[in-house]
Amino acid sequence: MLAIATPLPDELSRSFLGRVMRMNGIASEKGMIERLASFLGVTERDRRKVTATQILSKAAGIEIERFVCQHTLVPLRRSINSYLPDLAHGAAGSEGVLFLSGPRLVRSSPYLCSDCVRADLDKYGISYWHREHQLPGVLWCARHRVPLRYAEGDGALLQPPSQCIADSLDVGDAWYDELNGHEVVRRFLAIVEGLLDTHRPYPVPLVSERLRERARARGLQIYPGRISRVGVRLLSDAVREAFPHDWLSTVFAELVSKEPGVPMSQVDGVLYLAKSSASATVYALTCSVLYDSADEALTDLAALLKQGVKATVGGRHTAITDDAYRIAYLAHGGVYREVARQFSISTLGAAKRLQRLGLPDLKERGPGAIRRALLAFFESGVTIEEAAAFGGISLADMIAAIRQAGGGFVSVSRTLQAAAPVRGGGRGRTKPLSPHDVKPTTEPLMTVAGSSTVAKRSCKPNAAA
Repeated sequence: MLAIATPLPDELSRSFLGRVMRMNGIASEKGMIERLASFLGVTERDRRKVTATQILSKAAGIEIERFVCQHTLVPLRRSINSYLPDLAHGAAGSEGVLFLSGPRLVRSSPYLCSDCVRADLDKYGISYWHREHQLPGVLWCARHRVPLRYAEGDGALLQPPSQCIADSLDVGDAWYDELNGHEVVRRFLAIVEGLLDTHRPYPVPLVSERLRERARARGLQIYPGRISRVGVRLLSDAVREAFPHDWLSTVFAELVSKEPGVPMSQVDGVLYLAKSSASATVYALTCSVLYDSADEALTDLAALLKQGVKATVGGRHTAITDDAYRIAYLAHGGVYREVARQFSISTLGAAKRLQRLGLPDLKERGPGAIRRALLAFFESGVTIEEAAAFGGISLADMIAAIRQAGGGFVSVSRTLQAAAPVRGGGRGRTKPLSPHDVKPTTEPLMTVAGSSTVAKRSCKPNAAA
């Protein structure tokens, strides 16, 4: 017989696992999961198909999708994602995601608030690790307005924060004093919090298109490569300039060391890579400089989710696929306007997608004329002028049709260029820095004064208390 607890509000899944381990006197994380699986009736044959997160949700008596959304950081990681975008967080079919990301942090160390530790001890008799303290860029507790502390290594999550606090490092008051009033930093933190509250990913193609529109309006370059016009800036430079570099080093250190004017595909690519997603942190940084408020950004993203969900099959929603565009294109004789009407989207939106597929608009001068001219050019080997004359269209229309038909090549070419390493663009570490890597302090270690439940010993990962 096993003793099983109930997850506390906003408790991380591994914090919950650590409590169950201590209740049952089991020191091994793997051993505890196996014992729970056996206790819950998961057969040995099925064990490899069932993730630790699924076992913990079953032990807690919480439906898996709700458990994932309330006790893991998966919703943040998948908030804007191109992998299994039609699946809700934790839904059947996302076991691979849960296996890789279910128990993972987004930072290298777990963070705690000393005031929350005291409050949890008073209210529950135990302390636990809160999700809200683990979000990128969060260095102070929003509830108590005090600097956070952090332990080294995520193994500390299996022990209560009250036991780890003596060996934790204090972020320090200087960070709070410097950053609390910084409008763009606060906007970023609010956006990240909103992304954590998602239940399914926002569609990458629509997010990319929307961000591109806003970037263009702000004079930013929206295609890959170095700056080609005077007065145009890179998105990566705009983000780098908008945030304090010390704080940005704890979120995306490589961006701080990037040379101005040199593209960085990890950031700039969110504007033109419609099939591969960046990290949630990069999207949050981008939205922080392209929107004037977190509410505006989150509302816009929510609207995109409704726009991207067009087809419903058995209660599951899917975005419009490339094959669906091709079928509609053929059905409507290559007329963009009719394709857009079928999917209830703008003609501009349909045009952008169809041109990426190399499918030109055949409405000008009649679809037959342009089609005949293109076939003559591509299959018969005649010149552009001869093909235009054969189709009975102008040379300008012929050139425009060829350019549209070449959209597939342009898209692939840009993707390859964006994926190529940026030389000379960054000399720093790719891993985000800890607050003490950026601003070393000599703050004394501390304990939760007056509490007999705080252990005055080191926080030992995988140790049963």
